[in-house]
Amino acid sequence: VWQVSSMDDYMHFVAPLCNQLYEEGKELLYMHFSGHPALLHTLQQAYQYPVDIEFTINGTDTGEFVFNLLQCRPLQVGTRRDAVTVPSLPEDKTVFSVTGSSMGGSRAEDIDYVVFVDSRAYYEFPYKRKPDIAHIIGDINHHFRKSNQNLLLFVPGRIGTSSPELGVPVSFAAINHFCAICEMSDSEVGYMPELSYGSHMFQDLVEAEIFYTALFDTPKTRIFNRTVFYDMPNILTEILPDCKEYEDIVKVCHTEGMHLKLYSDIQNSETVLGFESNTSQHTRNEQRTLLISVLYIIRLYSLSVIFYRFPPVYLRSLQFQEGLHSTISHEN
Repeated sequence: VWQVSSMDDYMHFVAPLCNQLYEEGKELLYMHFSGHPALLHTLQQAYQYPVDIEFTINGTDTGEFVFNLLQCRPLQVGTRRDAVTVPSLPEDKTVFSVTGSSMGGSRAEDIDYVVFVDSRAYYEFPYKRKPDIAHIIGDINHHFRKSNQNLLLFVPGRIGTSSPELGVPVSFAAINHFCAICEMSDSEVGYMPELSYGSHMFQDLVEAEIFYTALFDTPKTRIFNRTVFYDMPNILTEILPDCKEYEDIVKVCHTEGMHLKLYSDIQNSETVLGFESNTSQHTRNEQRTLLISVLYIIRLYSLSVIFYRFPPVYLRSLQFQEGLHSTISHEN
């Protein structure tokens, strides 16, 4: 059973699987609920809101399938839909640039701390101890629970999975103070992002307005410089003194003041994380100042035109305002 809406990001392993099943004479069931209006439309009408569902499918002896609807609840959607201008940063200043693999709405946020889980080191870490990494992320999350600083988390594979070999098995409570989550693909060790859009984790991220993006080994990821944080100091033990043995796996970088910024334009499906130069910020400040000056000049010009075309009316208005002001002052 395979449930997908698009195979673009998975074609490199879906196609071999389908070919193998075909050669072995096995049947492959393809399910695409976005094209099933009778089911979803009926539920949406009843809820008067878009919904997501949980279901099971059981095969019978006659070769038929029995569909069981287990759960249905309103589908949460992001609220940040305003347009954001994503700057064109130099490649050496760009951490990643992706299209079409993000959710959480438009935003432009400074990143104060980056928590980076190295995929290779996590892969080589003993299987039974992989949940330790989830606990460390939870402790970092707890450490910053009362701060107003923005934290960005990089993890290999799937976030919140119950299978440590597929990703980091964190709970939502362990990441609820991060402003953004980034899943990383690493084909060399077999990690692949896959956030289930009907899962509770997805709903929790949307409701908490936590940004999510996936970095695949596909053309959708135009730039990903995963080594940019390697040379930065790791302050993990400053936050958690007893975690020195995990320094090669979990890295905490203090990026406040480095002008590391996350941009996302939901309308154009574009997301960029990169280091802005002081010159870029100064240029934008100059542009804002220029715009305000232009608007002020336009206003003055409009007033001058009104005065030129209707001087008596304008003068009588001024005289009335001055007389009213004098009366109020006299009464006070």
